[in-house]
Amino acid sequence: MQEIGNQLKIGIIGISEGNGHPYSWSSIFNGFDEKELIKCPYPAIIEYLKKKKFPNDFLNLGKVTHIWTQSINESKLISKISKIPFIVQNIEDLNGKVDAILLARDDAEKHFEISKPFINNGIPVFIDKPLAYSEEKGKEILDLEQWEGQIFTCSALKFADEIKLTKKNKKKIGKLNKIVGIAPNSWKKYSVHIIEPIIEIIDKGNSIKEINVERVKRFTSCKVEWMDGLTTEFITTGKQDTQISIEFFGAKSTCEKFFFDPFNCFKKSLEIFCLGILQRKRMFDKSRIFKILKIIEIGLKG
Repeated sequence: MQEIGNQLKIGIIGISEGNGHPYSWSSIFNGFDEKELIKCPYPAIIEYLKKKKFPNDFLNLGKVTHIWTQSINESKLISKISKIPFIVQNIEDLNGKVDAILLARDDAEKHFEISKPFINNGIPVFIDKPLAYSEEKGKEILDLEQWEGQIFTCSALKFADEIKLTKKNKKKIGKLNKIVGIAPNSWKKYSVHIIEPIIEIIDKGNSIKEINVERVKRFTSCKVEWMDGLTTEFITTGKQDTQISIEFFGAKSTCEKFFFDPFNCFKKSLEIFCLGILQRKRMFDKSRIFKILKIIEIGLKG
């Protein structure tokens, strides 16, 4: 393992439309250049990074040392902002130079093709959400693993404390009957941000009973009935300015939570990925991933 001191050497792969993760994820490891940060095309990333102090608020388990994207100009911009020392011209050049890969693209139709050579070489890969658009394709990707836990994937929002129920919340609302999650943008890319955090909350061996999909213009609503009687509804609005929220309906009252802290949940997901590499163990529940992919797939088919 090619470590820098006790730190992993990490390569990052980007880009996909509307996805700023190559900028933010690299910066969470490396810090950022204050003068160059203003050139980041994602204002929200500029805003939350500027509030953090390096190195105390950032990860020290690894460094993003290499980058490849489809655009050499964007690779140069990301490398300047996020202090990435090496830009590779060909994606294959990452092999042999890094200990791990961040596949920071959310165009999931490309995930198998891009990740396969690295997985086959035994390199651990963090595959951005969603892993795939179907259970079958997700299984095909996970079946490539050369060792248990080589692949990590998640929506980082499952680590967002601000959308979880506290003990006080649970006591106030009583027995949970229904949960409704709302997210912006398309079902294809953003439904995972509400599906995964909710499944993390409710899934204790719970099985899906029935799924029904409604689509009105840009809105997609996917209602899932669970075997224990709980109902969940996942809604994407197709609008960029919708705030991600989760509303919990209990026997006694309701409680609504809003997502507002991307830095800390991204940092936690990247930390979990690194710990999985160092401990050589799987850091997510595969059965939950397949439930997530099943809901995404049915939602896409409508």
